[in-house]
Amino acid sequence: MANRIEILPELVANKIAAGELVERPASVVMELVENSLDAEATEITVEVRAGGKRLIRVQDDGVGMGRDDSLLAFERFGTSKIRTAADLDNIATLGFRGEALASIASVAHVTLKTRERGAESGTIVVMRGGVLKKVEEVGCREGTLVEVSNLFYNTPARRAFLASTETEFFWVNQMVTQYALCRPEVRFVLTHNDRRVIDAAASDGLAQRIAAVLGPEVLSTMVGVSATSEELALKGHIGLPTKATASGRRLQSIFVNGRAVSSKSLQTAIYDAYRPYLMRGRHPALVLFLRVDPGQVNVNVHPTKRQVKFARRARVCQFVEQAVAETLRRTLRGPVVDVAMNLRAPPVDVSAPIAVDLARPHREKPQNVVSEKRERDAPETLFPGEAEREAQTATIVADEVPRPTAGGEQRPASGNRQTPLSSGIEGAGQVLSAAAAARHAQPVGEPGPALGLFGKRLVPVGQIDNSFIVAEGGGAVVIIDQHAAHERIYYEKFLRQVKLGSIPSQRLLMPMVLEMAPAVHDLLLSNRATLEPLGLELDDFGGGSIAVKSKPLLLSDDDVEQLVAEVGELMARAKKPKGLSFRPVEEMCALYACKAAIKANQPLSVPEMQELLDQLAKTEHPMTCPHGRPTTVELDLDGLRRSFLRSAKK
Repeated sequence: MANRIEILPELVANKIAAGELVERPASVVMELVENSLDAEATEITVEVRAGGKRLIRVQDDGVGMGRDDSLLAFERFGTSKIRTAADLDNIATLGFRGEALASIASVAHVTLKTRERGAESGTIVVMRGGVLKKVEEVGCREGTLVEVSNLFYNTPARRAFLASTETEFFWVNQMVTQYALCRPEVRFVLTHNDRRVIDAAASDGLAQRIAAVLGPEVLSTMVGVSATSEELALKGHIGLPTKATASGRRLQSIFVNGRAVSSKSLQTAIYDAYRPYLMRGRHPALVLFLRVDPGQVNVNVHPTKRQVKFARRARVCQFVEQAVAETLRRTLRGPVVDVAMNLRAPPVDVSAPIAVDLARPHREKPQNVVSEKRERDAPETLFPGEAEREAQTATIVADEVPRPTAGGEQRPASGNRQTPLSSGIEGAGQVLSAAAAARHAQPVGEPGPALGLFGKRLVPVGQIDNSFIVAEGGGAVVIIDQHAAHERIYYEKFLRQVKLGSIPSQRLLMPMVLEMAPAVHDLLLSNRATLEPLGLELDDFGGGSIAVKSKPLLLSDDDVEQLVAEVGELMARAKKPKGLSFRPVEEMCALYACKAAIKANQPLSVPEMQELLDQLAKTEHPMTCPHGRPTTVELDLDGLRRSFLRSAKK
């Protein structure tokens, strides 16, 4: 009986391999550029036509090849990068599998011209669909030129699935951009249909390369990061969260030992570091280089070599998260938002990255939970009387910032109230006078109760639209979003309370019964153990309904129904998180803070505004609310003077 199992012909095997290696023109560009970089090239030119579907030409000034090596390069598993199985545990080159040229040649027309350094002549090799058509001596420049045309000409189904010219070139451009960022010392040129798109001269620093490839406007929104430990090193530039955009992912490049990678673990660690500052759906620009012992990382996971596995994944991710988080914490203690002319963003010294020493072991610590010292130093209350209110089993009364009642009326705070700025000219005078009195009451040279957001104590001068506090200090004017600022204060307060045990709650005299969708009903009841320390006690009432027995003390009864519904949405999202990983305690505290915080269109007295600013200055992350929106904007007074054609003060 004849054998039913046969060894596939080499040409068929190469086409199968091409199915994994060569997904689109950008895959061809990646393999050829990696070969050029491994060949010690100092200048690489990439030329494409029709997005790479018609032509891809990559030329370098690397070491080149002789005749025999030129032919062996088209053999499957022909490589100069490794020799033994042990070499796979210490890979220092971008390529090593020896499959690329054989796979590309099996599905395209390929012409290779190469000349070794110092040789008098070179070699030309012509392949058509994996079949050798010509090999002969030729005159050419030192280095290697590979020309790939008619990609997928012999696999019509693969060619039919290629995207539009614009889309395919987008991915080619992304690929060249990543390698240009990875190797600033190499000149990169990219042209499409004879139009030069990238021309990045060799440079000594990453900052110059970012400006050349991504643009100086992107560089201006980034800050340097540098961190080392005994076994890991991280350097690069990360974007300010206030400059993050919905399309920011295309500006993200992560390199491990000089190799561009796609790692969900590293991406999650980075986004967790951004969590206190980043709005959902926004993505920061970043160019990061992680250095790991080659023996501790496996790059032989997938033929494309874009995926990696770490021997100590948790340690690596913790290191990256801590380095990025510490850099952001140090950077964002100053103004970071510019929303109009003369609004000042912080000076970013991209040539001097913030150094973070992570050499010593770190104990696990929840993100966003403030330090024990800060817990001791920062008062728990926002306005006088709040501590007493929390000690009582009643909803917030008297001394709270006025909140709308069920009937829509404002409930004033106890004590004498100052007339807010929006009450009219006379009221404005009262507020300004009170602000001046508060300012002069502070002894010269003596610090206030809080150092302040920008290294000085801010003194309020009034409100805009009963929503934004206008304050001054240190020769600058700062505008504060009162709701976002109060959210930040409450958010960190709730996190401290959870860390110490639980959020104070109020038991309802009569349970509040709420009807829920079946899926949400089951999710809430299955997470009761998580919700109880957060001040929310739920029970099954039957018939698809839930009985709310206790609620967080700082939330009004009117907020409970909407709160429970939104908690259910959070739990549902936990099953399919996008972007940021789901952390129920932090998500819940952010939700509580949003409900408990003062709202826009709510007048505040000057003492209330001052207390708000002082408490905001003592938070761990004062520049953003828990959802990543900015809390403050600083107006540059010199710029303001120039706007009125006045000279800046010396």
